[in-house]
Amino acid sequence: MEKLTLQNLCEGSLDQQFQAMYPELISRCASGEKASMTVIIEFERVKDTATMVRAAYKLKTKTPGFGKASLCVMDADFGLKTEKPAEVSQPVSLFSIGGGQK
Repeated sequence: MEKLTLQNLCEGSLDQQFQAMYPELISRCASGEKASMTVIIEFERVKDTATMVRAAYKLKTKTPGFGKASLCVMDADFGLKTEKPAEVSQPVSLFSIGGGQK
């Protein structure tokens, strides 16, 4: 047994989760944007015991949202129309050239 620390809480999984999550948070931020991670640690005395305490944690993240807008034209029946999306060319695979298997 050793003294409780953030590094050994829940067999070290708090630190493992933190190490895995923060690079993704940073990667989702554009220049000047912020992301955050909130760590909540809860302690609960175990009922009918004198020396047992349950320690648990929760990690919550907040990242910048993604969005885009379109300009639409409304017709007389309140239907909306917008520009047709540009055609996206499909990548060509060397395995698809020549018609398949021989």
